[in-house]
Amino acid sequence: MDLRCHSRILHCVIDDDAIEVACQSKWCGKKPGVTVVHRFNKHTGELLDTRKFKTPKEVNRNAPAHQGTSVRSA
Repeated sequence: MDLRCHSRILHCVIDDDAIEVACQSKWCGKKPGVTVVHRFNKHTGELLDTRKFKTPKEVNRNAPAHQGTSVRSA
């Protein structure tokens, strides 16, 4: 189950055994381009693990596709 506010921002994910929460602390490794996710045991609150992911860049779908330079022989 995903927990989202009215703005559709994802705050955490809950599965059968764990709760996943995104962390904003630089002490845990959060920095531009890095997403940090903590997993906690849903029943005890114990920290299970911390994962770091490269934050995906947003793609502008309205931008024209990149076209390489043509190669011409002289």
